[in-house]
Amino acid sequence: MKTSQLTVKVREMKSGKNGRQARQILKQQRVAGLRQSRTQYKEKFPHSNGSLDTITGDKSYEIHERNIDAFLKRAQVHHRLVAAQEVDPQTIAEFNNSSDWKEIRELDAEVFNVSRNLLVDEILGEVRAPLKLDQMTISEVIDTLREAVADGMAQKTIEAYATAVNHVMVGGGFWKRSDAIHLKDHGLSNVGKRDVYKRETAKEWLKGHTREASRYATQIDVMRGFGLRYSEIWGDPYHDHSFTLKPSSFIYDSRRERIGVETIGKGGRYRLAWATSELNQVMISRYGAYARDFTGIAQMSVQDRTEAFVKRNRADQGAVVVKGMRREVPHHIFRADYARQMIDERNQIWSRRYAKNEFGTKETQYIGYTRLRNKTLNELRGQNIIIKIGDMSGHVEAFLETSQYLGHNRLDIMLYYIRKSN
Repeated sequence: MKTSQLTVKVREMKSGKNGRQARQILKQQRVAGLRQSRTQYKEKFPHSNGSLDTITGDKSYEIHERNIDAFLKRAQVHHRLVAAQEVDPQTIAEFNNSSDWKEIRELDAEVFNVSRNLLVDEILGEVRAPLKLDQMTISEVIDTLREAVADGMAQKTIEAYATAVNHVMVGGGFWKRSDAIHLKDHGLSNVGKRDVYKRETAKEWLKGHTREASRYATQIDVMRGFGLRYSEIWGDPYHDHSFTLKPSSFIYDSRRERIGVETIGKGGRYRLAWATSELNQVMISRYGAYARDFTGIAQMSVQDRTEAFVKRNRADQGAVVVKGMRREVPHHIFRADYARQMIDERNQIWSRRYAKNEFGTKETQYIGYTRLRNKTLNELRGQNIIIKIGDMSGHVEAFLETSQYLGHNRLDIMLYYIRKSN
């Protein structure tokens, strides 16, 4: 299939049935590949239950497994693309050099990647077996990382991929310790993007995309209202254990007259996310009928909450709460909008509490947030510490509470959400 034909086909499928089918096929292929890559760990380490802590001795195995999965997705694409270039280098070159595709890649990365994979399928004429990590040579790993740099990946993500690969390959006995990848040795230590923040804020995007904003108003309200990830609303097609937003997810705190949701996000961590003041009444009017009373939940341990939530979510066969949305809508900027609103709300609450001397007379301390990165909320609560992250300043409790609502428990991650003002 030549580039000109493919260009026409993809332009037609961007909003049509063929596009949805192509994406679904691609997802199924990737899911199969990731499941098989995890199976190898169970085969080699039967007592590990598929987790990587037995292999690495590292209790942060969930983070490594997530990064390995993401790395393998990218490596699989790179591996198949190299094979296609060997079969038909001219067509691949035409595709990469086409002005149409350069424009589409800038505007719609998912369409570009789906289209490139369809082209590779046409060239190869077969479905290649999913790539396993222990089948990759060191040079292939490095090539994949270099391609990630060329695609504009953040330096921290590149470092995370390299760390995860080293932990699994060296810790699992696939490589010798001397084989471990050191980015500096391969010219990859300071080449990834440092500025990975969204160019538009939520308000800017909504103003400039009125058609999409109107079409997906309900979905956007849920993301802005609760700060949920895309996968926490509609599930993650690459993980069998993902949880979607269902009627049983909603809770209501009658004391505060606030609606919230229970969810399990990245790393399998349970959390509560409360609605912002701006959208609280909107969320109550739409989903309040589903909400369970928070009083009983508040008395439960996190472990008991998690087990109860998993049981309810698995059993809940209720109708879809929120209809799907195209991935091209930039969901992260709406989480960033949630972060800014919630920090402001929580900071006002903490300011009032300190003004009433609830914690005794405490002199205000201004401390750089990087000095507090290893401190927990319990350790910092009531100390009257003011920090600044990005262009926002306020009580440290407000930042940490918001970080927890977003599915994190760190201060430094908040810079990703609040660097640019809305």
